[in-house]
Amino acid sequence: MVCFRPLADAQAFETAYQDFLVAVERMPAYQRKQVVHVVASPLGQPPYARVLELYYADRDTLEDAMRTPQGQAAGALLARFGAGGVDILFGEVYEETV
Repeated sequence: MVCFRPLADAQAFETAYQDFLVAVERMPAYQRKQVVHVVASPLGQPPYARVLELYYADRDTLEDAMRTPQGQAAGALLARFGAGGVDILFGEVYEETV
């Protein structure tokens, strides 16, 4: 998951985010994504503007993709969000239907 903090300039955020999204979609073994537009928090102002969930077959596949030139290019684009502007988390998904 890539958790993006908002930028003061909303247009700059959207441009940087879209550029990052295009770069991520060029990474090898990428399967799918889910995008969460954060709209509120019960604790007040939410810390994130957007959460991008990227899906790969497994963590090793993701880490291999991150080491490719495409992965390195995508990672370099995160600097546009500034120091502390992005948090990256690795997780395993468990889905349940009700």
